[in-house]
Amino acid sequence: MNVYLISTRHNGYDTYDSAVVLAESEEEARNTHPSGGPRHQLEGGGSSWEFADSFYSKYYDTTWVPPEEVKVELIARNVDAEFLKSKNNKVVCASFNAG
Repeated sequence: MNVYLISTRHNGYDTYDSAVVLAESEEEARNTHPSGGPRHQLEGGGSSWEFADSFYSKYYDTTWVPPEEVKVELIARNVDAEFLKSKNNKVVCASFNAG
């Protein structure tokens, strides 16, 4: 498991600007939402993506950018993730700009 900083320059009120996440690859980190919610790519591919749970998609999809707008920086390699509380949520911390 690796540790990545994900960030975007596109932010404002009620948006995330960055997060530290655990992921196996840069691609997995890029596709992680800072809230830790489950996401999937829409049918047909492309750059559209949304929450797998449609209840969350109306609000939370406006709080983060599409994967191609996410900057990914490797912080550490081969981190032992054995002691994580949740295997599903790989967000260590996130920065949210409440407005």
